[in-house]
Amino acid sequence: MAEGTIGLGGGTLIEQAARYWADVRYEDLPHDAVAMAKRFLLDTLAAGIAGAGTEVVQAASSAMRAALEGAGAAGASVIWGQACRLPPVQAALVNGTSAHALELDDFGGTLLQGSAGWRRGLGGVGGRPPP
Repeated sequence: MAEGTIGLGGGTLIEQAARYWADVRYEDLPHDAVAMAKRFLLDTLAAGIAGAGTEVVQAASSAMRAALEGAGAAGASVIWGQACRLPPVQAALVNGTSAHALELDDFGGTLLQGSAGWRRGLGGVGGRPPP
């Protein structure tokens, strides 16, 4: 088996996952998985909005705006709890910081599981998804 390949289907893990998920429809997803995904999304948004006014998030937002000043980078993505927009990658960083700013956790652990995946995907809301 070539390096970077697994299983019987051939190709890399990413290629195999892409082939599998390419044909999946919303109706194919287990109800429990959809319910949990919705819960993670709402939890992440709530934690992000709650953390948006914190000093660390204000500093991250100010730093991103200052770094982009004069660069001509158009901001299309919403920054939670603020009236400004940033490019998708910078918005994902600031919104991810917001989601973790108050150390809220959704299942009693030490990690806000929902925010880890959603912040990357939502960084592109209003613009192109981050790479």
